[in-house]
Amino acid sequence: MTSVARLVALFLAAVLSAGLLPRAEAAPEGRIVIAVPSEPTTFDAHVFSDQPTYNVILNVYDTLLERGPDMQLRSLLAESYRLVDDRTWQFKLRPGVRFTNGEAFNAGVVKWNVERMLDPNATSFQEQLERIRERRKATAEPGAPEDAGL
Repeated sequence: MTSVARLVALFLAAVLSAGLLPRAEAAPEGRIVIAVPSEPTTFDAHVFSDQPTYNVILNVYDTLLERGPDMQLRSLLAESYRLVDDRTWQFKLRPGVRFTNGEAFNAGVVKWNVERMLDPNATSFQEQLERIRERRKATAEPGAPEDAGL
C-alpha cells in the first residue's frame, strides 16, 4: 500500500470514527414502528390469553401492582397496599394519575374494571375474584381526590 493510500485510509477511518460523514435522515417524528412475529388478538386487557397480545398490553396499560425482578410485588398505580385478612386486599391509589384523555384515575375506575372482570359474559376472571368494594374518604379536603382507595 502506498503512503498516499495509507493516508487516505487513515483519514477515512478518522472521519468515520468521529462521525463527520453525513448521517441517514432520522425517522419521522411521532411514529414508532415495532416488528412483532404475530399481531395481538385484542386490545382488551380482560379477555386475552395469548403472548402477542400480552406483549402489547404490558406496554400500553398500567396495573395496581407488578412483580419486580425478585418476583416480589411492588406498587405501580397503587401507592401502597395491605392484606387485611386472607381474602381481602386494601389499596391506596397513587394520586394525580390521569388517563390520556384527561380523566382521573380513582377507586371508581378500579372498581368498574374489577366488576367487569367478575362478569362471566365479559371475561374468565370470575373464578379468581369474589367481589370489590369502594371506600371513600371520611373527610374531604378542597382539591383532594374524592376517594382514598379500595
